[in-house]
This record gives sequence, C-alpha cells and structure tokens, in this order.
Amino acid sequence: IIMAHFTDKVNSGEYKTLEDLGNALCTGDHIPFAAAGMPVEEGYLNGFSEEISGFTDGYMFGPMIGAIPFVGYVFTVEDQTKTDEFMNTLNEKADLCWNICTAADEKYSAAVGNTVCFVMCPLSLEEE
Repeated sequence: IIMAHFTDKVNSGEYKTLEDLGNALCTGDHIPFAAAGMPVEEGYLNGFSEEISGFTDGYMFGPMIGAIPFVGYVFTVEDQTKTDEFMNTLNEKADLCWNICTAADEKYSAAVGNTVCFVMCPLSLEEE
C-alpha cells in the first residue's frame, strides 16, 4: 500500500519537496502509528548495516515509538539511469533486525523517475 501511495503521489506532481512527499507517505489510514520525519544525508542511516550514498536529497520517516519495526525513506538520485542500482544497494545493505527489540518482516522499494522510496516494515502493514 505504501508503494502505491508513493507512486500516486509522485505522479500527481503536487509534492515539490521530499519532505512534503515523506510527510504525506507517513500520514493517513495506511499508517497505524504517530509518525515523524527528518532530512537525511549520505552516511549511516537507520536500518542499514553500511553507509548509504548515491543520492542528492533524502528524507526519512518512521514511528515516534522505536518499538515499531518500520522505517521509510524517499530519495532523489541525481542520475535517473542509476535508480535501479541505488535500489539494489538499499536492498543489499538493509538490515531487517536494525531495531533492537523487534525486526521488520519485509523491505519494499520503488522508483518514479529519479525519486526512490524504500520501506522496511511489518508484513501486515504493507498488505493492508
């Protein structure tokens, strides 16, 4: 569901910044928790076992309570031809057990143009 929202929102063209897009993705009936977000830069990101690079702009969103195994990101990749490579890097370096007391079940990624969305979450959340 989150990836469908991502695709719809990017294709609508109404979100001019990643912050607006990230905030839109972490609100609504499909997110059953209070969420917050923040800009991110290349380096160690929550949910990854190694540094993440290859993006020009990034925004993270997730629950305000750390016991929920969810983390989401939206990124801008400068070169649209490198979005698949960037998504592969995210999938390879993602650590479903990054959260100390719980673990995510699944990871999802999608791209529209040079905008990439990546989410790790409980299986039940994406299936709703």
